[in-house]
Amino acid sequence: MFSRTVALAALLVATAAGAASAADLPVKAPKAAPALPFFFVNDNSLSYSYQFTATDPGIPGNVAKNVATFTHFDVWEYGTNFLTFDLLTSSSKDPTGA
Repeated sequence: MFSRTVALAALLVATAAGAASAADLPVKAPKAAPALPFFFVNDNSLSYSYQFTATDPGIPGNVAKNVATFTHFDVWEYGTNFLTFDLLTSSSKDPTGA
């Protein structure tokens, strides 16, 4: 009976001494947050239109026009940007030649 008690006590001591605590576990390095893109939103568009019956101020009648447009919009850390560029050309019927 004594040998069983001693063997049981030895088993308990060996188990308690070999148990790992939370401080013994390896620690993983925290993952870095993914880098945000420079622009949160970025939208560009290019369009073309032909106006058959456009008018010019001070010029009687209709003049046909070609219109090319580029538009840019973005949102970034410091705010927003909006740009529009229009290229307008008139037909040969425009007396000013513009």
